[in-house]
Amino acid sequence: TAFPFRDDRFQPLARAAGAAADAGDLSRALKIAEEILRQNPAYPDLARSYIRWCGDNTKRAENGLLKLINEKPGTSAPLRGALAIDLYRDRLKDASKARAMILQYLSAPGDEGWAEPAAAYLLQTSSGEETFRKDLAAVVASAKAFPHVTNFQEQVWKGGPKEKQFQRLWQTARRAYFNDSITKLWKGIRENGGRSGRDCQKLLEQKLGKTQRRIVLGRLAYVYRHHLGGKSKASAVKFYQNLCREFPKDLVAAEQWLEASGYTEEKERPAMKAAAARHLMSISPGPVSHETWFRLVETKDEEIIRKALPWIQKSATFSSHPSHQATRIGDVLSELGMKNQAVAWWKSHMDLTPNSRESVSCALRVASTMEEGPAISFLKTRFKAASDHHGSYAAEIANRYFRANQLDDMAAILEESRTRADKKPFRSWGMGEWPARSWLDTARNEKEWSAEKKKRIYTMVRDLRVGRVSSEAGLALLADTPPSLDRLLAAQKLIAQADRHYESWRRIFPYAQAAFARKDHALGIAILNGLLNTIRSVGKNEISTARNLLRKAYSDTGTLGADIPADSPIAPLLQIILHRRMGDEDLAEQAYYKNKGLFDKHRNELPVELLLFGAEIHIAQGTPEDHERAEDILRGWMVKFGESEKVDIRDKSRMQLLLARNYQRASQYDIARAEFTT
Repeated sequence: TAFPFRDDRFQPLARAAGAAADAGDLSRALKIAEEILRQNPAYPDLARSYIRWCGDNTKRAENGLLKLINEKPGTSAPLRGALAIDLYRDRLKDASKARAMILQYLSAPGDEGWAEPAAAYLLQTSSGEETFRKDLAAVVASAKAFPHVTNFQEQVWKGGPKEKQFQRLWQTARRAYFNDSITKLWKGIRENGGRSGRDCQKLLEQKLGKTQRRIVLGRLAYVYRHHLGGKSKASAVKFYQNLCREFPKDLVAAEQWLEASGYTEEKERPAMKAAAARHLMSISPGPVSHETWFRLVETKDEEIIRKALPWIQKSATFSSHPSHQATRIGDVLSELGMKNQAVAWWKSHMDLTPNSRESVSCALRVASTMEEGPAISFLKTRFKAASDHHGSYAAEIANRYFRANQLDDMAAILEESRTRADKKPFRSWGMGEWPARSWLDTARNEKEWSAEKKKRIYTMVRDLRVGRVSSEAGLALLADTPPSLDRLLAAQKLIAQADRHYESWRRIFPYAQAAFARKDHALGIAILNGLLNTIRSVGKNEISTARNLLRKAYSDTGTLGADIPADSPIAPLLQIILHRRMGDEDLAEQAYYKNKGLFDKHRNELPVELLLFGAEIHIAQGTPEDHERAEDILRGWMVKFGESEKVDIRDKSRMQLLLARNYQRASQYDIARAEFTT
């Protein structure tokens, strides 16, 4: 009942009814189902479940549904359909009751899928030609009376009689119905394009019911707005205006007119927006889109806005997101010079939904109108109370301290917020890239600042751990850190923390370039490897540039993970290691086959990394010859170096493990088992 216009408002109750039925509490299940069906007879499959839960007590099901039908006879088509088909036809096998209920259904059909089985059963159970003709006439009359019920029109003619003597009569009636000019017009308006608009206008010349005119007028306006192109979108507003004149209390139509007024010609737009806004506010506030609230204020007509604000507040009571657009609405008020109204508006919305970003934005707007001291006190109060957005308040407080050069206070508030966030790691905390980026950029570009002050700002931003901006701050600190393995691991961790986005690559890549420029190759290589293996959403040019720079760095340093002098006869095999470092397995494999002879000639001189790679290539190929070559490479090394104390035990283990996997892939399971257990 809190949000009576939400489509999903009955789902929890429906689940509760199902749970009660599963637990054997049928009385409770049926009571909940009746409560839902009383308000929404079309709730999917609930009427069928109601009948099923009654089981053999068919009288209970019949009386319960009939009572609901009598309470709201005009909207009970789904209940009549379920009663006729599921209860009378399938459970009670009572054709008389089923046929009578189907005739009631045809007098006021719905859009829920009962038309096909209902019409088919009626026509298939006719006792004779006279009865069949009456039943067929009822179907035809229903189809003609409700051409606007789309699903009903699609289904009612799908099921025909089984008797051959009646099939010809049914086919003739069906053909005559679909050839009827009015039927064709109704079918035409459901299509897209110019024909739909023309058919709408022709239908409006016919005698239509109120509901039908509402549908056709709305469809005509929709077609002009969405399907005809050119200046038709601007013309659509006149059709929405006509719709509102004929249906002055239709809130949906009023919303559409206001929205369409934004597409009118520029000269006519202010007047049309004002007219649409006034019309909308002439209707009692109800559930509308939050965009509609903003459109009312967007008229920038002070008289309209003063009337719109209370209308919006009442309308928001029907919404599950009452604070939507509150910040923007207040901004418009402020722009128009309505400063007091803007502050009052933000204050009235900053506590509506405290965990929403919109409420936080309203509070920040209020703070922006205060003097520095009161603003910080106000923000600290909100910071202490906030749960999901304490980081937003902390960031604003810290930003004020930053501008005032109160770095101790800035560090304290940021540390407290980060600590709170760490205690609840699965909840958001509202801290984002800004204003932290402005602090980082200021520290980086301020020439008069001391190195110590810059380092302090970098440390604060890094310790926030908020994506790429913290990664950048951390990498800036690593530039002045003594070389060590821990420093390289820290660089890897920082890059892994960055967002997997092109912007992260664009901002972090210069740190690698700067590292190479100051001859800090180890850090530059760590950063490039981190980018290549972490951030993939970049183009080929960026990847190629990074790999070329990495190749040059490896070449300049000579640190390739293998002790191979430049004048060594196996130096060409360096390409394999280089390509693998770049993550380019295809080029590494090509280099292996290109230098296969050199590989075999100097096999006992090669580093373990190269031998493992060569064996892995052949294991992956999977042919008997490839498995034999992989065994030759691995077994040959084990024979020569397996007993050597100079060889790292980890290298021996890697070789033997891969040898076991080679046997396994070759389906030599007994040998593989022996190798695995060695």
